[in-house]
Amino acid sequence: MEDRTLIVAANEMLCEDAYLLEAEGEIPDFAPGQFAMLRVPLADRLLRRPLGIVQADKNAVTFLYQVKGEGTRALSRLRYGDRIDVLLPLGNGFPVFGKKVAIVGGGFGVAPLLSAARACADKGAEVRIYNGFASAEREFFSGLFSASGTFGFGREYSEFYDVGRLGGIVGKGLTPLPREGNDGVRVAETPSGMLNCVGLQNPGVEAFIRDELPFMRSLGCAVIANAAGSVLSDYQRMAERLSDTDVDMIELNISCPNVKSGGMAFGVLPETVEQVTAAAKKHCKKPLMVKLSPNVANIADNARAAEAGGADAISLINTLTGMAVDLKTRRPILGNVTGGLSGPCVKPVALAMVRKAYKAVKLPIVGMGGIMTAEDALEFILCGATAVQVGTANISDPLAAVKIVEGLGGAMKKYGINDISELTGALVD
Repeated sequence: MEDRTLIVAANEMLCEDAYLLEAEGEIPDFAPGQFAMLRVPLADRLLRRPLGIVQADKNAVTFLYQVKGEGTRALSRLRYGDRIDVLLPLGNGFPVFGKKVAIVGGGFGVAPLLSAARACADKGAEVRIYNGFASAEREFFSGLFSASGTFGFGREYSEFYDVGRLGGIVGKGLTPLPREGNDGVRVAETPSGMLNCVGLQNPGVEAFIRDELPFMRSLGCAVIANAAGSVLSDYQRMAERLSDTDVDMIELNISCPNVKSGGMAFGVLPETVEQVTAAAKKHCKKPLMVKLSPNVANIADNARAAEAGGADAISLINTLTGMAVDLKTRRPILGNVTGGLSGPCVKPVALAMVRKAYKAVKLPIVGMGGIMTAEDALEFILCGATAVQVGTANISDPLAAVKIVEGLGGAMKKYGINDISELTGALVD
């Protein structure tokens, strides 16, 4: 235990009363599970406040704390460059051992558990974290995911921020064998959005399991594998193979409009939606989420078909079919002629379809389509989504997803929302 003066590097509000405080200086060695005592910057407060250590190295330490009274409120007013008096480390810490480790915690008590999880993972253990929350506002932090095809497998974005702050990553769409994707121009900008026809370029499911999944598991958030195929047996094979891995959930991609064969055919008609869902479910040991296409006659019918096929959840919407043309050459801009339209321009369509699906089924709904801000995310919740995915925004701003997480507390306060569970589906229509 040592008394140190540290310099505040950041003091970030996560929601209305939750903060991450990062301080720099010479940090003593600590064991996962130990904590620190900070002197409150108020002349009339004699007692230090105990704060959980999220992570630490020789030069910096990060604390998670809750504003409960005047003392911690004073801590929340600390700014970059301020000095703090810290006594650390305290406590005995956790033992770090085992090949398979389950870590269970709740609320602000998860702070020391994160460093314990990292320490176990560094020793080669398979680690699962189960979090509980005292309020739906905090539970929502586990309900914001990156959307498939916009986040890769998390490697690039992990260089910008701690991806573990998201609820999870939905990986790039996978097929049984590697795919090179479409030839020619793959992306075209449109007013308030973009078109893409990447064509499910991916390394194949075996390379994903070998090369990408271990890294994704190390990020400290849920891992959802997006499975695609060209024939019914592809979906069965993908569900069976991925079920034997450490992914937390499988998202069935039956709706991707930028592939010339396969997904679109299964995602258009309710009969084939039910057929492919039932076929995959029979071989699936993990929770199965079916991603629905908006390019259909009636989204409610397709949602009911996924439910009848045994889906555990549905996600919507995938991209709308669109096109861009070049007047000079009189040819389509995209190499595949048409592509998937995404971005803020599709949000009105997405909200309407989430609402229709919510009224049609009892399944959990993951909403997506043009979410750029915390307010956008709350609109999807209001229409019936229980969680959201952020897609095109990640391409526009690499920090988009975590900014939305950080903005939720302020947005909820602004609109008088105390409990997200009360907001879900509460649209008055």
